[in-house]
Amino acid sequence: MSYIDRRLIELGQERKARLGHASSGEQRSVINSFYSGAKSELVLLRDELMNESRSAS
Repeated sequence: MSYIDRRLIELGQERKARLGHASSGEQRSVINSFYSGAKSELVLLRDELMNESRSAS
């Protein structure tokens, strides 16, 4: 398992913990937006790195 894959799992856990402490719908929305963006960026980075490593082969 790569660092990025582990970090994606950790982000999911962090998101869940923060949502548990959110006291309003607005806070939940901000938390969801932040973690969704972070997850998307990591997935794009992972895919880009994988494509680069395949191209180098």
